[in-house]
Amino acid sequence: MRPDISKLKVGGLKILEEGAGVASSFPGGARHLMNGICSPLARSRINLTFLSHVAGAFGSEDYTVFCTALAAGMDGFTQVKAYAGASGHVSLHAPTCIISLYPHDKRSDIKGGFIRALGRARVMVLSLASSPSAISAVLSSRNKDRAVERLFTIFQFPGYATPAEFYAMQRPPEALVREVVAAYQEKVIKIYHLIQLADLDLWSFSIPSAALLESLGAALMALGARDVKIPFLVALPGPEDRFVCSFCTAAARTGEVVSLLEEHIPVIPPERLSPVAALFFHGPHFGDRYGIADTLVQALEGVNVSLVALSCTVSSISLVIRQDDLPAAVRILTETFEDQSQAAAQS
Repeated sequence: MRPDISKLKVGGLKILEEGAGVASSFPGGARHLMNGICSPLARSRINLTFLSHVAGAFGSEDYTVFCTALAAGMDGFTQVKAYAGASGHVSLHAPTCIISLYPHDKRSDIKGGFIRALGRARVMVLSLASSPSAISAVLSSRNKDRAVERLFTIFQFPGYATPAEFYAMQRPPEALVREVVAAYQEKVIKIYHLIQLADLDLWSFSIPSAALLESLGAALMALGARDVKIPFLVALPGPEDRFVCSFCTAAARTGEVVSLLEEHIPVIPPERLSPVAALFFHGPHFGDRYGIADTLVQALEGVNVSLVALSCTVSSISLVIRQDDLPAAVRILTETFEDQSQAAAQS
């Protein structure tokens, strides 16, 4: 079969099935992410396969979505619900799957194509999050096949030309291996490559859920046509059946971003926080052990660095902070985690 040159070429597609998702919102200004979510889950040894968070958006609410294995979903939901009481809103979604597309070089057109494909598939997305190497979506498991079909109309994959070929190449879950690895606790958590980016804008806006995917996808593809990179992106349920979306671009491209957002999402004025900085790292056991997000959040809280936004997608963590907090954040993270890339360079 001759390849379709009109499709966007990407590196691959992965699906993590048999999951559960928990969405929550809390009044801003307190340590809800640490005290109400990350710490209780760590104490219960619940692994997180996905975490997205936006702090203090639109009325100073904090919005968070996390995913676990299906068997741990009710336990995670119950713990967060008990913490929330009457002050927060918590909902459980199961079963879910995480679909991850592996793009190149933070390209906005690939992120936009991924989001537009989900919109055209008419699937409900619980959350979106990006990492330096991928963009991921949390969906209801019943919508998986429809989403994959649409992705193949926009993207060209190197190892499979059709959804049937993709499914035929999927390996069964290695549950026993994951269970053994999850029981392994390092005294100091190992990471690779703490990367930092400064002089960024963080754009945040809230739009109706039904309009999110088509409008956001079109806007990101337009940014991609201008070669505007998006190193960080999250989207998750917000107030009044709306979605909150936050993403970063270089502060030097502010004017272009304003123009394109007004063109593609004209009725929703975005909030802009600038300057912000982003930090990225991944680790060898991130997808298979608990407590990593809790370690991160506690370390930052200990030096009074507030997270503006956060995403953890299986093996990568991306976080956005105010730029003034960058030196303190880098210092505490290098003290808290063991960077294997630096250790290898020094050996």
